[in-house]
Amino acid sequence: MTTISYPYQKTPVLPQIVAALLSGVVLFLALMIMWTLGFQLLYAGRIFPGVSVAGVDVSGLTPSDAAVKLNQTLSFPISGQVLFRDGEKAWVASPAELGMVFDPSSSARTAYDLGRKGGLFGALSGQVRAAGVGMEVPPAIIFDQRVAFQYLNQIATQINQPVTEASLVLEGTNVVAAPGQTGRELKMDATLIYLGAQLQTFSDGEVPLVVQELQPQILDVGPQADAARQILSQPLKLEIPNAGPNDPGPYIYNEQVVANLLGVQRTSDAGVQVGLTQTGLRDILVPVKNQVDRQPVNAKFIFNDDTRQLDLLEDSKVG
Repeated sequence: MTTISYPYQKTPVLPQIVAALLSGVVLFLALMIMWTLGFQLLYAGRIFPGVSVAGVDVSGLTPSDAAVKLNQTLSFPISGQVLFRDGEKAWVASPAELGMVFDPSSSARTAYDLGRKGGLFGALSGQVRAAGVGMEVPPAIIFDQRVAFQYLNQIATQINQPVTEASLVLEGTNVVAAPGQTGRELKMDATLIYLGAQLQTFSDGEVPLVVQELQPQILDVGPQADAARQILSQPLKLEIPNAGPNDPGPYIYNEQVVANLLGVQRTSDAGVQVGLTQTGLRDILVPVKNQVDRQPVNAKFIFNDDTRQLDLLEDSKVG
């Protein structure tokens, strides 16, 4: 008997590992497909377990039955409350008054699609999560911003106020000062964004009102008004410094005349100043100038024969 022996050949490890991995992947995919398809067949035409819409469980229902249940159960558009607040003022409206309409059919369809869309992995993930911890589907709503705009416009009539500059006027000798006012404007578009986000939550809540404040250039003229009253508190007196007995004056102007000389002007730094106007001062100073101005006169001397000295003529002593 003849024995033939063959040398031992070791099989490479890497191909074995690759083959095992490929087999595992194929098996895993096969199981996933079987699970996904089997689960869908089991709940054919019905919503997967663990799925709810706005807190309402719709597991195992057909889309039409789920739409009926949602329509009967969810009354938030009618009974819900949305709060708007501005300082001490508050407004409360239902979502329906703000243009919100709940769409139960679309909400049920979205719940039905959970676990059936998103590819193999997306569908499987949705099925597992819904069955395990539950899945909440956001309700489908229709938000008519035109209705909300009309409601917010009613609020705006109570919030909006024009910007007013401070004013200072003279009524005779009376100084009338009016403070400025900060303007306020409700920004409708920005508020609508916050409102839409709140309605999507399908729950009561407060929506911030976006109000823009507009500052006037001049808000207060109180100090200028006090200065004007101080000027008008006594007559205006003009006199020549170190006046001699032959100098004219003093010139005194009563409060009514002074009031006609006062003026209110804007400054370059967006302020207000009160003072005597150049035109008014010119009107009262021109007559004074004609009386006060004097031309210089040269001194004149004569030779006094008696004293044998130069004497100053009397009419040249004062020029």
